[in-house]
Amino acid sequence: MKNALMNRMTSPLSTKAQSSLVELKSALRSFHQSERGDNENLGRMLVLALILVPIVIVLTVFGTEIVTKSKEIWQQVIGGAVTP
Repeated sequence: MKNALMNRMTSPLSTKAQSSLVELKSALRSFHQSERGDNENLGRMLVLALILVPIVIVLTVFGTEIVTKSKEIWQQVIGGAVTP
């Protein structure tokens, strides 16, 4: 009994707490390792965003004008009359 009491006094954490900390440490380490692999895809995603975001903005702002002008040009190409 005295040895158990001395072990508890010298050990700052119980064995259950220590094992929980070990599990947490290993989980954080594996999470950190998995994040390292995603950095190569981050550059691709940023390039894709740099291309797509301006296209979406242009289509949002000028979408109706683009549609009407392309319909007019298509009617001229096929030789039909322009319908308003």
